[in-house]
Amino acid sequence: STDECPICTELYESQGDRLRALLHCHHTVCQRCLAALQQRATDRSRVCCPLCRQKTPLPQWEIRSMQEELMSHMGTSSPSTPQPTP
Repeated sequence: STDECPICTELYESQGDRLRALLHCHHTVCQRCLAALQQRATDRSRVCCPLCRQKTPLPQWEIRSMQEELMSHMGTSSPSTPQPTP
């Protein structure tokens, strides 16, 4: 199913460590499995997709950016801080 992580087979969640992380190859894994992939990687600045073996650089800001882009395409957004009313 596309609603579960291909590594641990747990369902993705909208927050926490089961949040979906989009890799450069457009495959997704949960944050927990992404962290495990990074821990096992020889070069911790990138991970290898477990499905297609394409490498994804891992600056944390880049992963967050990809997640935000994915969420915007899915029509959902992450909770944000309310703006003060003038």
